[in-house]
Amino acid sequence: MLKKLIKYDLKSMLRQFVPMWILMLVVAMMLGISSKDIDTSFMAFSLSRTRDHAIMGTMMLVFAAVMVALIVMTILFCIQRFWDGLLKEEGYLMFTLPVEAWELVTAKGIVATLVTCASIFVGILSIVVIILFSSDEVLEVLSSSGTFFYRTLFQNSESPYYWISILLWLLIGIFSVAKSIYQIYAAMALGHLFEKHRVAGACISYVGISAILSFVGNIAMNMIDSRLGREMIHSSMELMESVYPLVYYLSVLLLTVIQLIIFHVIIERVLSTRLNLE
Repeated sequence: MLKKLIKYDLKSMLRQFVPMWILMLVVAMMLGISSKDIDTSFMAFSLSRTRDHAIMGTMMLVFAAVMVALIVMTILFCIQRFWDGLLKEEGYLMFTLPVEAWELVTAKGIVATLVTCASIFVGILSIVVIILFSSDEVLEVLSSSGTFFYRTLFQNSESPYYWISILLWLLIGIFSVAKSIYQIYAAMALGHLFEKHRVAGACISYVGISAILSFVGNIAMNMIDSRLGREMIHSSMELMESVYPLVYYLSVLLLTVIQLIIFHVIIERVLSTRLNLE
């Protein structure tokens, strides 16, 4: 049943986001193409150059507007789908289904994480599209910068620990997105306990959760840094450059997963025992 819930939510979200993703890529391509014919020489002050720069500026504004709209749309839709689907009138229908509360929460969380990660990927891809369709001068500058970035990023790619580090960074990014979404969901679930001021309660809960996470997270990371620092004093250079970064990344990933689990339990408990849709 969990797969069916995920499929249903994913289809509903994609109907809203796919047109926005396509629009962003199209605007990025047009922005890149519009830069091809611009005269970049310092002494060129012709009317055509002014017109081209006006077109270029307009396209950049459109692209920025689409980018902001995508970010806002992603956040609002993730919030709305959870709020309306589980905490408002639509919740009556959802909770009549033969599924557990944890399945409803998991489906919402997985779909929101997938859509958010996809939006981030489309945003990065749009920047790549702009670069690919840009003028030769822009490509030349970006090529030299890209070469430096490539050498810096992949200079240790032959190390057996390198790709493990990349994998851990990707996992940290994905779970961080999921944790942020679950934090919002947990705040909304706790805010639902405020009978007359649920929206205000959700906002207060989010601020309180953020403060607690900041305090506990700082303590935990200081403990990890202190522990690793003491170990590194008595370690070889090889361990300092390879093993200990992996331990640090694993520690960050573990803390993120623990927070995610805690939020999931909070949401599931509120929906299972304290939910009031009246």
